[in-house]
Amino acid sequence: MGTVAEQPCYTLINVPTDTEPLNELQLKQDLEKGDVQTKIEALKKTIHMILSGERLPGLLMTIIRFVLPLQDHTIKKLLLIFWEIVPKTSPDGKLLQEMILVCDAYRKDLQHPNEFVRGSTLRFLCKLKEPELLEPLMPAIIACLEHRHSYVRRNAVLAIFTIYRNFEFLIPDAPELIAKYLEGEQDMSCRRNAFLMLLHADQSRALAYLAACLDQVPSFGDILQLVCLANPSERARFIRCIYSLLNSPSAAVRYEAAGTLVTLSNAPTAIKAAASCYIELVVKESDNNVKLIVLDRLIAMKDSPVYERVLQDLVMDVLRVLGSPALEVRTKTLALAMDLVTTRTIEEMVQLLKKEVLRTAGGEHEDAGRYRQLLVRTLHACSIKFSDVAATVIPVLTDFLSENNEAAATDVLVFVREAIQRFENLRPLIVEKLLEAGAKEKPGSVVQVDDAIQFLQLSRGSDLTGGAGDVFEQSLSAAVAGRPGAGGDAPAPSALSKVTQLTGFSDPVYAEALVHVNQYDIVLDVLIVNQTEDTLQNCTLELATMGDLKLVERPQPIVLAPRDFASIKANVKVASTENGIIFGNIVYDVSGAGSDRSVVVLNDIHIDIMDYIVPATCTDLEFRQMWAEFEWENKVSVNTTLSDLREYLAHLLKSTNMRCLTPEKALSGQCGFMAANMYAKSIFGEDALANMSIEKPLNKPDAPVVGHIRIRAKSQGMALSLGDKISSTQKGPQSKVVQAA
Repeated sequence: MGTVAEQPCYTLINVPTDTEPLNELQLKQDLEKGDVQTKIEALKKTIHMILSGERLPGLLMTIIRFVLPLQDHTIKKLLLIFWEIVPKTSPDGKLLQEMILVCDAYRKDLQHPNEFVRGSTLRFLCKLKEPELLEPLMPAIIACLEHRHSYVRRNAVLAIFTIYRNFEFLIPDAPELIAKYLEGEQDMSCRRNAFLMLLHADQSRALAYLAACLDQVPSFGDILQLVCLANPSERARFIRCIYSLLNSPSAAVRYEAAGTLVTLSNAPTAIKAAASCYIELVVKESDNNVKLIVLDRLIAMKDSPVYERVLQDLVMDVLRVLGSPALEVRTKTLALAMDLVTTRTIEEMVQLLKKEVLRTAGGEHEDAGRYRQLLVRTLHACSIKFSDVAATVIPVLTDFLSENNEAAATDVLVFVREAIQRFENLRPLIVEKLLEAGAKEKPGSVVQVDDAIQFLQLSRGSDLTGGAGDVFEQSLSAAVAGRPGAGGDAPAPSALSKVTQLTGFSDPVYAEALVHVNQYDIVLDVLIVNQTEDTLQNCTLELATMGDLKLVERPQPIVLAPRDFASIKANVKVASTENGIIFGNIVYDVSGAGSDRSVVVLNDIHIDIMDYIVPATCTDLEFRQMWAEFEWENKVSVNTTLSDLREYLAHLLKSTNMRCLTPEKALSGQCGFMAANMYAKSIFGEDALANMSIEKPLNKPDAPVVGHIRIRAKSQGMALSLGDKISSTQKGPQSKVVQAA
């Protein structure tokens, strides 16, 4: 006996969650006596109830009597869904008697003068799984093959194909019938369905038809051409036809033909024809997604040693794709070209890339700058891979040193450094070009003689620049005295600051935890003291977490003698940068007592987000790009007692572990307003951006700083946690930050 779970499911319909409970009696009245619109709404509600698992056998005859005869098109659409989902068999598996009446209605719809009613009924019959319903309809279905409208004919072919595949005994001569029908059909969509059926039902007839009209395939519509390419076992017989389809006006046909040709033959001429077809598709197709898909096919061909040799001769054709404005397409194209270029084609490729560099020199669009940076890196790779072209590349690249594109200029400096090391014979040329670039230097470019170079090992720390101080002195001081540095620096908190008191001194069990934060792990070293005269058995530290924290393993129970103490370690994994809370309790049994277990609730341990955030740096371009991409923003208002703009910035950098990206020159002077960009990364690779805009009246020297800080991050937890940190530090005491001299 079939169950509800075994019923086939074809249709998904959204059921509103705010609908009122439906009454079967009311539905029956609406279906019997309502007008057309009322019956439509009642039929919709009936469908919703059946989809929810209701069987509603009492409504079946009502719908057959009062709804089925109606000619309204909306009702006919809904009835097709209703007959699809309604249970058609009794509990013993036999077809319901009422379905005989429904079958007669199907037959009338198959002879309906409206082509939409006929076609939609034929599509519906493809979903039926009851041969008893389909058998009396077969003559009407076959008659639809001769209908004047192609919509009816192609759905009739589809219905015959489905019925033949599911119940071959109902129409055993279907392949012969469709083959004869195919000979006289002119509509491409109908011929596609018929040919597709023959491919699956009787392949010999399909191949005979294709062989008979082989010369006509190029004139077929693209939908039929695609079907002709879909049979891999017999493609070799029609290779000449496939070659002709490479020139089809349909891009989809050309794409499939190229793929078919590659699977058929490893001959260089076939590979070259297929690859050239792919390249033409990438160049001429306007959809960037299509360009990327076809480029992936070329990259897959390149990975085969047999195909790679042929593709190497087409590298200049591949570079035609650089005409596309999409950066992702250009990136893939240059990567493919670098893999294919050889000593025979490198000179020509470098000349083209040099033209591209000059062509994009005037563009100020963000993608234009990133494209120039990509070209610089590609020319760099060409020079390293083929040293003979380095002499022609260096003059072009050194011109970037005087451009405003900082990212590209930085890449040029990387290239120049490597070139000086690798090519001794080119050193005079490189020095000469560097001097020429220095003479043309524009303000704001990378090579600035008036900016000091900071060496990490020698510099003192500065909160405004994010310096790390004297590393040797810091390390020595930390090892000897637990202090980050000597001189005028304030002493760092001792290890005692990491101790969290978990219970009160008057509790029977005293507990405190020393929190060790070690990148992805938090180690809790919990001291437990028995303050009673009883022996505590099964003393267990039970912990739970909130936020993105996970307890690795639960601590084992211990036994504590009177006035005894023990240390228990617990490991917690950290998965992302957000504030977390560890909470729990200590449970134990008192030896010899018959009462229930005793419980001591622990204070919460708050994990500070600052333990996972470190200062980082990025270019202005990367900052703007991330600022546009990150979707989570948190805006925090400034609420401080500090009255100096620079002091507040220093306080903010110190409390958030962020680095100020705004140059010192832009921060100097007194104008009553300050704006700065800040950046940090978490140990998990998450980026945090901040923009500070603060001001104070110049005529009120003691007035506090006002303004706001906007924080952006990829994750919600990062943005919220960093904002909470800023808010909490503003509430606490804010001392002046003394700058190192």
